[in-house]
Amino acid sequence: MKAGRIIVFRGIVVGLSLGSLIAFCLPARANAEESSRFYREGREHVGQGRNVEAVRAFRKAADEGDAAAIDFLGWMYLEGRGVPKSPWIAFGHFMDAAAKGNDQACRNLGNMYFNGVDIDQDYAQAAKWWEKGAKRGSYRAAASLAQLLFTGDGVPVDKQKAIEHWAMAAQNAPKDDKSLAVALAFARIEAGKPDVAKEARNRLKTLAERGNRPATDALKYLAARENREALLVEIPFVHQAYNHCGVASGTMALRHQGCDVSQFDVKRLCPRSKRGHGVFWSKLLIAAEKCKHRWRIEEYAVTDEGFEKGKTLLLEELSAGRPVIIDWLTDPDNTSAHSVVLCGYDKGTKEFLFRNPALTFPGIHVLSEARFKEIWRSRGYIPNNDVVRRPLIRIVD
Repeated sequence: MKAGRIIVFRGIVVGLSLGSLIAFCLPARANAEESSRFYREGREHVGQGRNVEAVRAFRKAADEGDAAAIDFLGWMYLEGRGVPKSPWIAFGHFMDAAAKGNDQACRNLGNMYFNGVDIDQDYAQAAKWWEKGAKRGSYRAAASLAQLLFTGDGVPVDKQKAIEHWAMAAQNAPKDDKSLAVALAFARIEAGKPDVAKEARNRLKTLAERGNRPATDALKYLAARENREALLVEIPFVHQAYNHCGVASGTMALRHQGCDVSQFDVKRLCPRSKRGHGVFWSKLLIAAEKCKHRWRIEEYAVTDEGFEKGKTLLLEELSAGRPVIIDWLTDPDNTSAHSVVLCGYDKGTKEFLFRNPALTFPGIHVLSEARFKEIWRSRGYIPNNDVVRRPLIRIVD
């Protein structure tokens, strides 16, 4: 099963040893007015899709020492916009801009180290660069670091430090960005202090009342915890690196089984897997076997009858305390399906609860039974299979 693609370099989050030798200083101020004009021109060109013109403008600003332009030029190389795609040239620009004090460049370096695309993946370096970016004012770098520290995906868990970084990020983020408020509130509830948890829950309720979907889903997850009639399997959350939804979902399942692994540990256990590429589910089964666990791939027809049979199995698995990895295609225009982990079902509301690795922490995704039934009919990614089926991975032992 091939993992879905997620772009994380300039979006809301998220996953790169040269860095310790770099001396940092304030951005150069020579010809600041002129370079700022070129930088603004570059941004305008990008907004209009004139990538070649944007590169020219950013280069003029970069020649004047504009750190923001150097960072943006790096992103153009990273994405292959107006120039040949080259992560290594991008990396060099990010390092240069970071040396001039640019917070966004620090975040981009952290993203490159975390994702491990065309560079050796390194959690410690990712955390280091995100922390540098956070200290310089990047709320996104602070949020990425918080998520990494709270989930402990490759680094020691430090929930208190994570909460501090989320609070910093929420304070500095634009007021219309509520995802950080949800992450901070849920983290405070998870930390376990009753007075703090009560205040955090009220914050989630306020956000939910204003139509915030992540807050609404988080509250439904918390309600399922307290409802004896609901089926809920508590699993640790892992936010996927680049194109790693299958690996991240598999990591959540293995952690539930007691394996102390990161998603890149799991990736390395998959035979002949390449960084930056998804993995077939058959390789995930091999990775699980190397961790001394046995999984099984099953599939069901994408019909009403197939859904009812599949639902029966899913509820049996949840009742037995076992999560299930599901593959779906929510958008028919996508070229590859996406892997998520089913972890709960509320019998009262008839809703399914998932941990979705493409979402930021807490990564809770709730679907009504009717919506899940629609998605069940979507075409998943099954190599060499002309019959459209709905696949899933069961934990056998």
